[in-house]
Amino acid sequence: MDHFLCIETATEVCSIAIGNREGIISVQETEKKNSHTETITLFIARCLEKAGLTLADLTAIGISDGPGSYTGLRVGTSAAKGIAYGAGLPIIAIPTLAGLAYGVKSHASTDDVIIPMIDARRMEIYYSVYSHAMEELYPVNNMILEDHSLNEIGDGRTLIITGNGAHKVENQHYEGEIVHFPSHCNAVNLISLCHDAWDNGITEDIAYYSPSYFKAPNITKSKKNFFD
Repeated sequence: MDHFLCIETATEVCSIAIGNREGIISVQETEKKNSHTETITLFIARCLEKAGLTLADLTAIGISDGPGSYTGLRVGTSAAKGIAYGAGLPIIAIPTLAGLAYGVKSHASTDDVIIPMIDARRMEIYYSVYSHAMEELYPVNNMILEDHSLNEIGDGRTLIITGNGAHKVENQHYEGEIVHFPSHCNAVNLISLCHDAWDNGITEDIAYYSPSYFKAPNITKSKKNFFD
């Protein structure tokens, strides 16, 4: 049976899960800020131990591909590549927003659309649009929210809004219904998507794989004068 180790570090959540077609086997996660580096390898080891598996038992490593935190994505990718090289495992990259959408798809009706949102600072979000059947209706994009932004996306349909950027649309004027479904990025949501990708032969070239940062990191210049 195929077993997938999934790594989700695109946001403030550091989440690790192992699962197969029968379901989730083990999970470890924390929302503690700035803890990805110190917890990721520990969580991977704990998940393997709880699952009663070794790296040799895994089929592939699923990685949340972004967009999201530049640092978080780098930490997750570094861990995934290190394990993949050492254990001879392939990597499967899953769009972070697809994982978010998958986590709430059971709450969407046939005509509803799911809009996963990731906070991109200030009033900006990363988002994409999915049908209830997980068809990508609109690819990953970024948007600075204005009063009627959702009308351009939803076209009057019921919107299932989720992710850590969802709170930014709470006061938006929209012609249809908005359903806010609290959810965070979770490695569990990547397991089924990894199976689909694996069945379709979709893996990454480990040597050249890089996360989809979508835009350059926000780097601030130090105000300290080093010559003082």
